Amino acid sequence: MISKFKYLAKDPSGKTIKGSVEAESEIDAIVMLRRRKITVITLNEIKTRGQKVGRAKIKVEEISIFCRQLSTMVDSGIPLVTCLEVLSEQTENRIFRDILEKIRLDVKEGSGLSDALGRH
Repeated sequence: MISKFKYLAKDPSGKTIKGSVEAESEIDAIVMLRRRKITVITLNEIKTRGQKVGRAKIKVEEISIFCRQLSTMVDSGIPLVTCLEVLSEQTENRIFRDILEKIRLDVKEGSGLSDALGRH
């Protein structure tokens, strides 16, 4: 089950930042943040009651832009995992960014792109 965690952390430049991330566990949340070069200071699970998180919070325009950018990058010869990493880092929508990070990890671990996208 996916949980939401809020964090206090330091970015690569040493600036203190706050935010939240969705992950299956606290360890997964920390790993996800470390991959973004974020050093976690505190991490706490946010308890929610029946909160819906999902497709409704990602606009069709965001998905369309992502698809065009991914296509352009892949056509130019950039490895798929690198494309997904760059696009997830550039995505402002936190939910979409976290989903793209999960997709990237799935692909990096050997899943096909269509399988990874299908899970989300």
